[in-house]
Formats: sequence, C-alpha cells, structure tokens
Amino acid sequence: MVKPMPTGTVMRNECRQQAEKQGLKVLSIGGFHTVTGSGGREIGSDAIMGVSRAGQTYTVRCSYSFGDGRARITSSRG
Repeated sequence: MVKPMPTGTVMRNECRQQAEKQGLKVLSIGGFHTVTGSGGREIGSDAIMGVSRAGQTYTVRCSYSFGDGRARITSSRG
C-alpha cells in the first residue's frame, strides 16, 4: 500500500517542530523541493529555513522523509 504524499502544511509543521526541539526560533520556511532516490523515485523533500538562536540569525536545511514522515535539520548554511 502506497502512503499518500504529505501536504506542504504537514511538512512545514514537522520542520518547525524539529527546529524548535533544537532550540531554534523559526523565522521563515521556504518552498519545498522534491528529493529523488534511485530510479527517480521521490523519497523526500527539502526546504531552507530562516532561524535564530541567541541573537544570531542564519539558515538551515530541513529534510522531510516520506518513508518515516519525520523532519530533520540536516545542515547549517553560512
């Protein structure tokens, strides 16, 4: 059975919750871009988020996995 694709709202909420768990204040969330795996199969989606912590503002990437429905903050971008 194939899982339905998550909505943008679901992915944004998951990314926001994950960032907040890491002590980040979310300022903005960009549009999601599909991530493909072998054979071009869609496996997830990435978005760039504007965040702040301790008075510093920067961007991070949030990766949402279609397989487990979880979001991860995967990198910091200078």
